[in-house]
Amino acid sequence: HVSCVPSDVTATPTSQSCLLPTGKAIILDVDNTLYCEETLKRLTGLGIEEQIIANTHTFCKEHLDLTPAQADDLFRKYGTTIEGIRQEYPSQAETLLGTFYHQVYDPIDFSSLQAA
Repeated sequence: HVSCVPSDVTATPTSQSCLLPTGKAIILDVDNTLYCEETLKRLTGLGIEEQIIANTHTFCKEHLDLTPAQADDLFRKYGTTIEGIRQEYPSQAETLLGTFYHQVYDPIDFSSLQAA
């Protein structure tokens, strides 16, 4: 059971509900089903997916010394880049997982969603 509340409500999580701290929101995106990437880029010049791809390329370069093409190959071969890292770099995967999600998703600028 999950309770949904506006993002300005402060509550203490209980065993029967899952509430977010004030000012926090959860964004669910299943490959452009909640917005149109092309519309975002046209309206604001900033797409969500292109930020994820750029951040993934940066992560793969910094942590695995991979080129963007090599990072894209992991995605194509395994369906997700992180699954490619798990399969191709098993000794490093556990350490890299948290870093991957923070470095790839935390810096995303969602302000373009407000314009769409």
